[in-house]
Amino acid sequence: MRARGFTFVEMVVVIVLLGIVGSMTAAIINGSMQGYQNQTRRETLQATARLAIERIQREIRQALPNSVCTTNGSGCNASGSKVYFITAKDAGRYQDQTGVYASGVARAPLPLPSTGASTSFDVLSGTALQATIGDWVAVYNLSNSSIYTIGSRRKQITGISQKDIDGNGSNDIDVIHFASGTFPQNSPHHRFQIIEAHSTMFYCQGGNLYRATGNFSTPSTAIESPAPLLLENVTTCQFTYDPGSQFRSGLLRIDLTITDQGEKIHFTQEAHVYNVS
Repeated sequence: MRARGFTFVEMVVVIVLLGIVGSMTAAIINGSMQGYQNQTRRETLQATARLAIERIQREIRQALPNSVCTTNGSGCNASGSKVYFITAKDAGRYQDQTGVYASGVARAPLPLPSTGASTSFDVLSGTALQATIGDWVAVYNLSNSSIYTIGSRRKQITGISQKDIDGNGSNDIDVIHFASGTFPQNSPHHRFQIIEAHSTMFYCQGGNLYRATGNFSTPSTAIESPAPLLLENVTTCQFTYDPGSQFRSGLLRIDLTITDQGEKIHFTQEAHVYNVS
């Protein structure tokens, strides 16, 4: 009996066909993998950028009224790659009446911080104040420049005490003590803010976005070296601020573009800044 099998030509044809099918399969698989990697990269870029922007929005909402400044290296409120501000830890109202409380305890020596050489005021807030000695107290800040200079817009807290105002034997309100001197103006709403002893800033440099702190005297210069990194792969970065007014919130516009291996995502977000002092 004669043995039957494949001819050489048939084997070559089969090998060529298998090669074609394999190449097509590899191309499909590679395209799918590349698409998956691109999608993953886009999602990672979006997630990291959103976290950074949400961090900026969350912190800017806690800014001391009229303390926000954007800069391109010269001046304030010019669109640039840096925004800085002072964080308000707490806020409340101070009493504005002379005389004594029901317990007979005297009210603050001078009821209005803008009257005379005040050294304290009584806090009318109903909860414990988030303040410590060394923090600063600000009353009716109207300027995002003078608040950073050592002057009358802010005073450092030198002590915190309590008073019994209803005569039940327990302390009911806090008393804030600060360095002697007058605040330039009384707040129409009798409000004050407890502020941190430094500025907070977000800035872009060398393709990265950083968060840092600065001194009051140089609020746009980072104390830390290197500053904490917030976001990488930043190709465009701009902060623009509309300061608003006492009756209208300020508005910070954030423009960020991040790029990674050909994937590019641009974000434009806005954050409102409470301005009522």
